[in-house]
Amino acid sequence: MGIELFPVQTHIRSDEKELTMADSSRYQQGQFSWVDLRAHDVVAAQDFYGQLLGWTSSQMDTEGGDPYFQFEYQGKIVAGLGEAGEEMKSAGMPSLWACYIRVDDIQAICEKAKELGGEVTMPPMQVVEYGHVAFIADPSGICVGLWQPIRFSGAELYDCVGAFCWNELATREFDKSASFFAGLFGWEYEPFPENPTRYEIIKLNGKEVGGIMQIAPEMEQMPGCWSVYFSVADCDAAAAKIKELGGQLIMEPFDIPVGRMSVAFDPQGAMFNIIKLNPMPDGEE
Repeated sequence: MGIELFPVQTHIRSDEKELTMADSSRYQQGQFSWVDLRAHDVVAAQDFYGQLLGWTSSQMDTEGGDPYFQFEYQGKIVAGLGEAGEEMKSAGMPSLWACYIRVDDIQAICEKAKELGGEVTMPPMQVVEYGHVAFIADPSGICVGLWQPIRFSGAELYDCVGAFCWNELATREFDKSASFFAGLFGWEYEPFPENPTRYEIIKLNGKEVGGIMQIAPEMEQMPGCWSVYFSVADCDAAAAKIKELGGQLIMEPFDIPVGRMSVAFDPQGAMFNIIKLNPMPDGEE
């Protein structure tokens, strides 16, 4: 992977005190509301992210289903954790972070996804009383999760230190993916010319909710995927901590217009991004 710029939301607060509470009204259909990790070793994952991001974890009641944990920061839920399935393990797949888009009617969205040339890779299912989950693939084959809440709307903190702050699609078929999601969720796109490869900000009803990046030819080893960014107070310190804890940096810390970031693998091979965001200019939100 060559050095690339990965723009993120310009309205995100970098101050740890600027915590944003999430509720159902804050997450619109078409907005990312949740991320979770499927790990080969959940205990090791709890230790790694606890030391790196200051997270604690607790087990959720799945009423006899597979164990599932919630990561918390300052007492608020920020992400999820489950054990990788046997199919993932037998295929030799590394642990991975998944991104979930809030929807109002998961069945209808899945049907629409198929009409638009996508595929439903995991049909909708109810997760106890928390909500409904499904996975779809866009026409280029890249998967993303869907979440229709019942009692659980998503992360209680976002866009602040210790929580996820951005979701990004890297694809070799930019126009195909962008057109699919425009039809599915009404996403609009704003070019980000500062990036050396094609990059566009995803907008939903005027709000910046993510980004799409064209995978450059020289990045031939990079798979098409959705990835998550976590906001940190000090990118260089966090990057050093990743290496100390047994993770690997794909890209050492570097500056972009909105902050300083790094791309990493955790010790179980899950890719994620960290970013220290620049302070907001006075008068902006």
